[in-house]
Amino acid sequence: MPPIEKRFICCVNLAKKEGHPDVYVFPAKVVADGLKYYFSGKYPNSDSYHLSLNFKPQHKTKEDGVLTVGEYINADSYLEKFDAFGIDPVTT
Repeated sequence: MPPIEKRFICCVNLAKKEGHPDVYVFPAKVVADGLKYYFSGKYPNSDSYHLSLNFKPQHKTKEDGVLTVGEYINADSYLEKFDAFGIDPVTT
């Protein structure tokens, strides 16, 4: 398996009402950092996890000044930035 610096995770937001889906290409380390931030290092016993960009960390949802996961990992900088990874998007 390649080192974490060479692994990427694609996330697609299919819940948009208009336009094409949002495609994020995250380095695996960024996803790991986002999950750690959201779960505060206390992961549930689960086979899978969700990366909810618009959620604040668990148990801090009502606190002012707390960043959402998306803000924390600067998710918008990975939105459709295929050129940063040397790939071209598939178009129809």
